[in-house]
Amino acid sequence: MKLRRFSNLVRATALVLSIAGIAMLAMSNAAWARPTQDPSKPLKHSTVPRREADLSITKECHRVPNTKDDWDCTVTVHNGGPVKAENVRVSDEASKQLELERIRTTKGSCEQQNDHKFKCKLGDLNANQNVVITARFDVEPDRFRGTVRNTASVSSDTHDPNTGNNSVTYPFRVP
Repeated sequence: MKLRRFSNLVRATALVLSIAGIAMLAMSNAAWARPTQDPSKPLKHSTVPRREADLSITKECHRVPNTKDDWDCTVTVHNGGPVKAENVRVSDEASKQLELERIRTTKGSCEQQNDHKFKCKLGDLNANQNVVITARFDVEPDRFRGTVRNTASVSSDTHDPNTGNNSVTYPFRVP
């Protein structure tokens, strides 16, 4: 009699554990199931807030006083928020007549890619934070006269809803 009760108890326990296991498996599969919506189309209604930062970039170039053909270009990167922009990167490319001499930044690091291009890794920028990058260019050949262009762009791992202000081209005339 005691053996029969024990046997029934074991069967009942096994049944309960089996049902619980199936329920957990079903919940697990449901949690990882693919949505039926076309992934190329944005979700219409999301209850999860999206983390967004509004990066922008501006640029100004001025001739260095007491030099014939050196120009300093100042790039300002701004995060208008409302959240921190993560892994912010800047790329800057100049016309072939501009030879990069040096780069400085107030945050992160910059690396020269070739005579006309550099890239910067600025790290994270808090909302309303600015970073200033200064690059000095030498006009080559020395006798060149005309218009040159310098283009800079900024990107981040954080979504930016306004990418229209993430790139700037600064044309200037070498007299």
